[in-house]
Order: sequence, then C-alpha cells, then structure tokens
Amino acid sequence: VIPVWSVDSSVAVIDEDGVLTVGNIMADDTLTISATFEGEVGLLSITILAVGDQIIFPLSGLEGRLVTAELWDDVAQEFIPLGEMYEPEEIVIENVNPGQWYWLGLSEFNNETGEWIMLYGHWFRM
Repeated sequence: VIPVWSVDSSVAVIDEDGVLTVGNIMADDTLTISATFEGEVGLLSITILAVGDQIIFPLSGLEGRLVTAELWDDVAQEFIPLGEMYEPEEIVIENVNPGQWYWLGLSEFNNETGEWIMLYGHWFRM
C-alpha cells in the first residue's frame, strides 16, 4: 500500500513517504494528517508543541559515562560550551536565536586515553 499523504497546515509539509516536517510555530497547534488509498482515507490528529527558545534533546545509553556538549554558533562563528555532564538523560538548549543554524556536538571522556571522543554531531535550526 502506497498512500497519498497530506497535512492541513501552512507550517507543516508531509512528503510522499509520510515524513512530517514542521516549521517554526509560535503557539501549540493541532494538525490533521491524512493518508488516502483507493478512495479510503485514514486520519490522525496530532498536537505540535511550541517550545519557544528552548530545545530538549533526549539522550540514552550514557550510563556511567562523562560527556560534554557544545554548540557552534554559525553566525557568531564561536563555540558555546554547555558543560560536562555525568550520565545525562537530556541536553537542554536555551536562549538561542530563532531562524539560526547551530551545530550540537556531544563528546565522551575516555579514561584510558585521557581524551574527549566525539559521540554525536548534528546541525539544527531554531
């Protein structure tokens, strides 16, 4: 079954594979997603929550590990240290500029070598 996807929103798009992308929203919003196949329609309503100037990245699998996180501010061309954390379950990023690109880097301290080893790096836009 390969349905035709659609979403009833001016701030969201859904591609042919059903992957939903939502732009910046100023307030919580409810969207209705539909999948149509051979005249049959399936509907799903979801609520998108506005988080303002805060992003929460959930983490897992870091039990017993010391990690550090930093942001690269692409406009200021500088790193913003987020600090060292032991066994973090999430990283909270606050007070960043909307509409701007940032790179989040997460590294783990290797006790054997005494060096920080990159675990994760990803660009995101507020």
